[in-house]
Amino acid sequence: MAEETLTPPSAADLLDDILDADDTPPPPPDAKGYSLRLSGDKVTVLVDCPDPLAALGHWSQRICDDLEKLEIPNVPSPEIVADLLRDRARPGKNLASVGLITGRPPKHSIDTRLVWAREFFGEGWQVDEQTGRVNYREKVENCAVHRNELLLRVHDARDGVPGVDLFGEKIPVEAPEKTRIRCGKGVTEVQEKGALAYFADLDGRVRFTDGTLSVDEVYQVAGHVGLASGNIHHPGSVTVTGDVLAGSVIDAEGDVVIGGVIEEALVTCGGNLTVGGGILGGDRQIIRAGGNIEAKFINESDVAAGGDIVVAKQISHSRVRSLGSVRVPKGRIAGGTTIALLGIRMGTAGSPGNADTHLTAGIDYTLQAQIDLYEEKIKRLEMSLTPIENALRNAGSEERDLSEGIQQVVECMALKRLRLKEAIALQKSRMNKLQEASGRKAIYHVVIFDEVWSGTTICLGQACTRVKKSIPKPRVVLLREERARVLPLTDENLPPEPPASDHSI
Repeated sequence: MAEETLTPPSAADLLDDILDADDTPPPPPDAKGYSLRLSGDKVTVLVDCPDPLAALGHWSQRICDDLEKLEIPNVPSPEIVADLLRDRARPGKNLASVGLITGRPPKHSIDTRLVWAREFFGEGWQVDEQTGRVNYREKVENCAVHRNELLLRVHDARDGVPGVDLFGEKIPVEAPEKTRIRCGKGVTEVQEKGALAYFADLDGRVRFTDGTLSVDEVYQVAGHVGLASGNIHHPGSVTVTGDVLAGSVIDAEGDVVIGGVIEEALVTCGGNLTVGGGILGGDRQIIRAGGNIEAKFINESDVAAGGDIVVAKQISHSRVRSLGSVRVPKGRIAGGTTIALLGIRMGTAGSPGNADTHLTAGIDYTLQAQIDLYEEKIKRLEMSLTPIENALRNAGSEERDLSEGIQQVVECMALKRLRLKEAIALQKSRMNKLQEASGRKAIYHVVIFDEVWSGTTICLGQACTRVKKSIPKPRVVLLREERARVLPLTDENLPPEPPASDHSI
C-alpha cells in the first residue's frame, strides 16, 4: 500500500474554521430558578433569576420576550432591562421576588385611630401575680380619673391615593373609617397636630357610651356593693342605693351616700358619709370620713370623722372619734368609747346593766399620733447632737494650741451643733403650736338630755368623773376648778350648739 501524504491546512482553511466557530452560539445558562410573574394587584413585575450579571445579555433578552408574553404595554428594551438588572442585582447573588417594573401603587387610607391613655375599661378581675388567685372583689377596670388627666387621643383619618397598574388600569382605594368622638360633660377637647386630645375636667369616673366621652363626678351604684359590683375606688363622690355588704370596700375622695346599711366593710371618704340605714359593724369594719358622718345607728363599729358625727337612734359598743362634735340628741350612747373635740350631746348616757361607757370631750384624737412623730424627730436630732457636743467638749479641755486644720474641724462641728439645736427648737415649737391650737379649739362639755346610767365615765380633757349611781334626770358635765362636775341641766347652763366643724387645725 502506498503511504498517504499529510498536507498541512492552508491559511484560508484556518480562517474558515475560525469563522465557523464564531457562528456557533454558546449554550444558554441554566434556567432553573427563573420565573417572571405579575404581583396580585398587577402593579409590579416580580422576577426570580439565577445570578443575572453572569449572563446579562441572555437574561435581558429573555425577560423582554417574557414581558411581551404578559402583554404589558410599553415593554422596555433589552438595554433598559439590563440597566434595571444591574441596579437590583449583586455579583454572585440570585434574585428572588425582586420588583423589576412597577406601576403606581395605591396609598391606602388610614382609619381614625383611638389611643387610650391607659386601660380604663378592662374586663374581668385582678389576679395576684404571686399566688395566681383571683380577687373577685377587685375588677380590672380602672375608670377613676383625676382632673387634667389625659384620657384619649384621636388621630386623624387620612384619605388614600388611587394607584395605576402596569396595564394602565386605575386601582381604587376605600374611604377611611372616620370616628367622631363627642365631648361630654367633664371632658375638654384640645386640638393637637394630627390629633384631638381629650382631658378630664374634674376628678371622677370616665364613661364612654355611644361615641360620647364623659367624666361623672358621682359614681352611682344601683343596688348593693358586693361581689357583683366589685369594690369601689373613686376620686369623686359615690352614691349607693342599696347596702354595702360584708367584705366590701368603698374608697372615695368625695362624699359617699349609702341608701341602706353598711355591714362589716371598709368605707373611707374624703368628704361626708351619709348612711340612710345604720352602720352594723364587726371585727374587720373600719369607717373613716374626712367630713361629717350621719347614720341612724352605729353598732359595734370603728368610726372616725374629721367633722361631726350625728346619729338618730343609738351608738352601741363602738369606738367613735370625731374632730367635730358627736350628737345623738334623741338617742343613746351605750358602751364603748366616744371622743369628740367639740363636745358630746345625747339623750341617754349608758344603759341598764352597768355598761362600761366612756365619753371624752375636748380631745383631738389625732393629736397624740402627731406628737409622737415630732418627739421621734426630736429624739433623732438629739442623738446626732450628742457625739458632736462630746467632741467639742473634749477639744475645749485640751491644754494646747490647736493646729489650723484641727481648728477648722472644730469650727465646722460647732456650726453643725448650732444647726442641730435650731432644728430641735423648731420641732419643739411646731409641736407646742399644734398642742396650743388643739387646746384653743376644744370644747369641754357633755350634755345628757334625759338620763345617765351608772358605769358611765365622763372626761373633759384630762379631768374625769365616773357616775356610780344612775341619774334619771337631764345633766350636763362641765369643768369647775379643773374638775369634771356633773350638774343639773338648766336653761342657764346649757352650752350653746357647737360651731360648724372645721377639722383643720
